[in-house]
Amino acid sequence: RRELQSVDLEFVNLLCYVMNFDKTMVDEVASMRRGLLKLLNIPEFAPCSRYSNPAESLVVRDMFCETCYGVADFDVGRNFAWDCVYCGNALPKSCIELRLVREAQQMVLAYQLQDLRCRKCSLVARDNMAQFCTSCSSSLEVNSAEKILRAHSAAMRCVADTHGLELLSDILDAFM
Repeated sequence: RRELQSVDLEFVNLLCYVMNFDKTMVDEVASMRRGLLKLLNIPEFAPCSRYSNPAESLVVRDMFCETCYGVADFDVGRNFAWDCVYCGNALPKSCIELRLVREAQQMVLAYQLQDLRCRKCSLVARDNMAQFCTSCSSSLEVNSAEKILRAHSAAMRCVADTHGLELLSDILDAFM
């Protein structure tokens, strides 16, 4: 998840991003942006001075439209209206929710079933109850970090809260 900068900088970035949609005002927006960034003592080409979408991306792969039979990947984290990219009809909320529930279950199951690896020699532990590697006596660690699981579940939580997906919310409560 992207860390938010100061409120002033976020406002300048968003304002300039939105105003750049009007192609007749590109020069004026660039001049305004330069002046506003100068007021904030931020270099014009600094990475923090570029707009980036603060919403978490949460892509549901291969969503099927029952109207036009189109199949596409769909970002439920950044799209507020869940409409088909081909015909514009609304995608069923229950289908999206069930796909997210299945993804959450698979994510937690994959975390729980992962192997332990040695920090030093990277060998997979043969004994699941061992605390140390049998080859080099170094400590063991999991393959994927818990913070990745928590970040992905936080993105799912945000979508569940925003769109009122109660089943997904209950599943995430049970897992986390």
